[in-house]
Amino acid sequence: MQTYFDVPLAPPNDQWTGQTRAVNAVHHRHPRQPARGTEIVMYGQHGDLVPVILTRPDYSSASLAWKGFLLERHVIRPSSVPTGVAPTHILGMALTEAAPLSTTWRLDGQTTRGCAAPGFVSLRAAGADYAADTTALGAGLLLSVEPESIAWACDLLEVKGSQMLRSHLALGQPDAPNQKLAALVLELDHCVRGANARDSLYEETLLLRFSLQLVQLFRADGHRAAPPAGQGKLPAARLAAVQDYVWNNLARPIGIQDIARAVNLSAYHLCHQFRATLAVSLWQYVRTCRAVYARRLIARHPDMSLTDIADASGFESYTAFYHAFRKTHGVKPSHRGRPAPLT
Repeated sequence: MQTYFDVPLAPPNDQWTGQTRAVNAVHHRHPRQPARGTEIVMYGQHGDLVPVILTRPDYSSASLAWKGFLLERHVIRPSSVPTGVAPTHILGMALTEAAPLSTTWRLDGQTTRGCAAPGFVSLRAAGADYAADTTALGAGLLLSVEPESIAWACDLLEVKGSQMLRSHLALGQPDAPNQKLAALVLELDHCVRGANARDSLYEETLLLRFSLQLVQLFRADGHRAAPPAGQGKLPAARLAAVQDYVWNNLARPIGIQDIARAVNLSAYHLCHQFRATLAVSLWQYVRTCRAVYARRLIARHPDMSLTDIADASGFESYTAFYHAFRKTHGVKPSHRGRPAPLT
């Protein structure tokens, strides 16, 4: 078995190599592997920062600049990780379906043996003493969350009480809340893998939902935090203010907190009341508005390239523009047979 401080990472035998190829084939290994190792770290036995895992990530969210959040996908090798203390909360979820990852955890002096199977999310809370031995090969996701990001999400979502999290090892059958958390992790992974079609407002919404779910499940005081009541629908005047803000700022990045401040609402109540009023999410509404505006630009400015139209409409990439336009209008964006401008 490879130990944490073994530098050579070459597979020890042909059987291991074949298993690695199989795992990568099943889970669609990213074609551009990062040149450096993991950016998720912990304080080692000598007080210095060291990687929490031996392997180099297949891909990560580092380029997306998610403040306080970092997701990486790894092919996990049989290895030993010595005791260390992480400055961030670290979640792990297995992806391999063929064979569960047999693992021994040592958490705050207690030893637990079990299997990390797909759909199970385990949490190593910031500040916890942790070590592990893994005796199987498989693919998995690691997600690092800064404690400040949990506090930020709690403030935005008006969650009262403790903002500290406790460690949790997912053994046995996952319950419904844990499965919901796993679904959010997979959706964040989808955002990373489809980064060329990214939507920052959707990602911000997803990270807030993810943070709220963490606090609901794993508060250090043991109480599940109930989210504040959505308080019904938006009044007509406030809905109009939201819509005016969105239409007046389509060409620039729009964040949830930007809109919330403009209409004097918390981020949580804005999102819930907006959805209750129009039956669509706020990020979906912004995406639709941008697609409608882009259609108007196509009709009115035949000299503009589609790339310039995508940029002028506030899309973060041409791919994001293409998918949003097709989803909204049912046709591909094109200057040929330009549609009449919508009013």
